[in-house]
Amino acid sequence: FYNCGINVAPALNAPWVYAYGQFCGDPKTDWRKLLKEYCLFVYGAKAAKAMEEFYLILDERSKLFPPDQNDDFNDFNRKRKTADEVWGKRYTPAVLAKLEKAFAAGKKNWIVSDHTKRLEKEFETVNIPEIMKVLSRAKN
Repeated sequence: FYNCGINVAPALNAPWVYAYGQFCGDPKTDWRKLLKEYCLFVYGAKAAKAMEEFYLILDERSKLFPPDQNDDFNDFNRKRKTADEVWGKRYTPAVLAKLEKAFAAGKKNWIVSDHTKRLEKEFETVNIPEIMKVLSRAKN
């Protein structure tokens, strides 16, 4: 699940919530098939491929740089990695550009719904250009 602080980003997480529900019925179901099915149903045929790519990038990067399993986020006295350390590795400027491109392609063609409005708000709250500036300053 993609989250930041107290926000769980329900629209960003929706495909995985859908998949988990489907796994309850058949744990052997191919998650890629479920993602494809979800994107087609929610975003429509014209936007499905771009949105599938968007979610695959998020998933791939999460697997490459997972959170530390020993990190207890309820223990505020422990020293943790900074956001720049975690997110900077997971979402490099090149990766952010790919995410933004896939999202824009999907948005251009998706079926407008309450879900897509919420997703748009969540994604644009992230403010990718600002994140890229912060990450580039952190490297210098």
